[in-house]
Amino acid sequence: MLLLILEQLAKIKKIYYIPEILKNIAEKPALMQEDGIHPNAKAQNKILQRIMPTLLKLIKKQKIYEDILVFSVNTKI
Repeated sequence: MLLLILEQLAKIKKIYYIPEILKNIAEKPALMQEDGIHPNAKAQNKILQRIMPTLLKLIKKQKIYEDILVFSVNTKI
């Protein structure tokens, strides 16, 4: 229910929404810090892969993407 509300709110406010950023991450203790809330360094590449398509859309929309796009695609965390 909350995900549906967030998705609708994003549409109304015309903002990008990335659902379930921590899906298949938060359930794995090896990818989380000791507090069980925050992802650790091992999870960062998985999070990057999840947000990259939306991030690239935003960058392209701002027309500042040429250098950033090359850096982002060729950079591994």
